[in-house]
Amino acid sequence: MPKIQRRRGIQFLAINVIFAVLWVSIGATPAASYSTTMEHHGTMGPGGGAMLIIGEEITVNIFFDTQGAADVARLSVSIQFDDESVMIQNTSSPTYILYSPGPNWSYLHPTASNLTMKTGSTNELVIDWENSGVSNGEQAVTTTPGGDLIATVVFVVHDSSDGTANFHLSGNSPGNLLQLGDNSQPINNTSGDFFIVTPEPATALLLGFGLVGLALRRRI
Repeated sequence: MPKIQRRRGIQFLAINVIFAVLWVSIGATPAASYSTTMEHHGTMGPGGGAMLIIGEEITVNIFFDTQGAADVARLSVSIQFDDESVMIQNTSSPTYILYSPGPNWSYLHPTASNLTMKTGSTNELVIDWENSGVSNGEQAVTTTPGGDLIATVVFVVHDSSDGTANFHLSGNSPGNLLQLGDNSQPINNTSGDFFIVTPEPATALLLGFGLVGLALRRRI
């Protein structure tokens, strides 16, 4: 084969490969990214670390975001907490989220196990939701930027001997899952873990006196 024809053949093959790659890139649908976020109120900074004494409360909100995807059938996450230092004061969830009107209307709603302690556990609260029409799970879509509120939990400090209390949002503890209408289980990206400091009363009192002293010294 002459060199010119061979070169043209290679160029033609390279062009075809480029067009094929472009076609696949344009036609492919990006995979959805699901996320569940824990936000806390009553602490300082994203990682927490605020000092709370016995009797003080901290409110935790959980948000779920499909980021535009529309095929959620079941969602289950859990809050793991230090029950030696804090206990649950009260809990609440909306009656539904992600309502989608139309011929195949559906929405996500709490299950009977939502906001209950995991069986055999004293420090893991289950947050459990499912689609009202599991076979039509593709109709539920996030409508709120940043996700929809699925749970609010208020904790109260009841003991300060441990020194700190950690809060972890789990998406992979036994029983946790994110399931789609086709029964697949994609990754549910969880975030928002934090901690609080629970000093003993005497330590908290000393710290309080120290802060008051600093404030007075600056005024002088």
